[in-house]
Amino acid sequence: MKFQQLILLCSAISLYSYSGLANARPIVIGYQTNIEPAKVAQADGVYDKVIGEKLDWRLFNSGAEVLTALASGSVDIALIGSSPLGAAVANNLPIEVFLISTDLKSAEALVVRNGSGINSPQDLIGKKVATPFASTSHYSLLGALQHWNIKTNQIRLLNLKPAEINAAWRRGDIDAAFVWSPALANIKKTGKVITDAGQVGQWGSPTFEVWVARKDFVQKHPDVLAKFSTVTLNYYQSYNQNKSRWTANSAEVQKIAKITGVDAQDVPALLAGAAYPDRQAQLSTQYLGGRTTQNIVNSVNFLKAQGLVRKRSEVFIMAVLTVEHVQAQYPGAEQPVLKDVSFQLGSEQLMVALGASGSGKTTLLNLIAGFTQPQAGTLKLDGEAIVAPSRDRGVVFQDDVLLPWQNVEDNIAFGLELAGVDKKTRQTRAQALLKLVNLEGFGQRHIWELSGGQRQRVGLARALASDPKILLMDEPFGALDAFIREQMQCLLLDVWKSTSKPTFLITHDIEEAVFLATDLIILAPNPGRIVEKLELDFAKRYANGEPARSIKSDPKFIEMREHVLSCVFIQNNQDQYHVAQSDQAQVEKVE
Repeated sequence: MKFQQLILLCSAISLYSYSGLANARPIVIGYQTNIEPAKVAQADGVYDKVIGEKLDWRLFNSGAEVLTALASGSVDIALIGSSPLGAAVANNLPIEVFLISTDLKSAEALVVRNGSGINSPQDLIGKKVATPFASTSHYSLLGALQHWNIKTNQIRLLNLKPAEINAAWRRGDIDAAFVWSPALANIKKTGKVITDAGQVGQWGSPTFEVWVARKDFVQKHPDVLAKFSTVTLNYYQSYNQNKSRWTANSAEVQKIAKITGVDAQDVPALLAGAAYPDRQAQLSTQYLGGRTTQNIVNSVNFLKAQGLVRKRSEVFIMAVLTVEHVQAQYPGAEQPVLKDVSFQLGSEQLMVALGASGSGKTTLLNLIAGFTQPQAGTLKLDGEAIVAPSRDRGVVFQDDVLLPWQNVEDNIAFGLELAGVDKKTRQTRAQALLKLVNLEGFGQRHIWELSGGQRQRVGLARALASDPKILLMDEPFGALDAFIREQMQCLLLDVWKSTSKPTFLITHDIEEAVFLATDLIILAPNPGRIVEKLELDFAKRYANGEPARSIKSDPKFIEMREHVLSCVFIQNNQDQYHVAQSDQAQVEKVE
């Protein structure tokens, strides 16, 4: 992004008299629950009226989710914080900043729970501290820890969304949290603030929020952004000039409370916790005219130093599989088995979905395979909707499902035979795959002559026989003993390195997930939803020649395994809490 060339597009609105936007779909705008004056314009439909086009406002829970949507092209305009913006810059995401939304002060803060025993920053050591990863709060927390000379491995850092922080706080599962409202307003009632984004900014790690748009949208529709900016800045001006009128009972605050879910009594103080730059300030050296550029550079460098961003351009521009806002629900069920699931799978990725029973892992894999259809959302492979099973998706099942009356070679080539491939080609392909899975010379053996691990190797070879675009694996090593399981994990990584096949695997084994995944998504149950996404490098370390035992005994691996375990444990507790609440409600209803 050429930030030195950024301009405030609203200043040029008079240059544009024609929209030229003949949309086949609405303009999609991604927003979050941050508190700011222009939420009133959103609530009143002012943006729609001024822009003159149909707008589709979509709520996102984190900046990381917004980046995925921007990368896939499913969102045109979006609000993100400076931390995810830094990640976008590091990955060359094709977006442009066109407006500073908020300069964060006390709108985001680190709160410690009453009774946690935390009276000073050093008391955080050994405590459970939650924040949404890849967010401005995450960046501020890391900046504060650095200022206090506390290393991240000295605390138990948990990646929780704001709503999950609320629930974990009520149960006493966490000791502190750096977050924004409505979660911030709620946890402050039983905790105390020990620092906020404004103070951390004075220590050298400022945070802010910006409106961005995809570059292709900027080039085609600058007038839309100009009008959007004008509406936003008009409401900023109204607030800045009449702050005393924005009381809890005012119409403006009531609308903000309704659209964000924040108690109206808390909104005035939260509005006062940030600065909203006017037209002149937007172009000043403090913001788009200079300092913002340097702050973004500082954010990128800081996040790189923390190992939180790395070059992953293929995830954004070479995605093979795109899953967007998918929901699945079985007939007669009270709630969805999957809700609002979104991610991308690109070249050289091995994505693992981890979760307890009821988290929807198998349903998600079945949706990708085309065995079933979602009630909402889309799944696309190379831009084409997934509507049925196809040879472009190879599937390896937990039960090998091999044909006992055929030998190994014929089992591998069975799909090719159905597709009408000639016998010689089938044999050549099967023999090459047997070599790939270390079963050379086993082609004429019967299935009943093979061990469990060998049968899974045949299943893997069969899934690869049609040269699919992606490989899907349904807990393939779950029935194997520990020794054979690790052998198969290593074999899978060898095959993945050799073929470069994008791979999607589901498992309930935490160590397996951390070892195999380049990208790990953690699912929580009831309904199944993604609660954390992690980029890991252990699989690539193995692919580059490091022994599996060396990797699994590495303190970094153990630390990550324990982090994932903590996340799964918290989600399980949260699910049990909701089930208990539901059961109690049913009892009270009967009584």
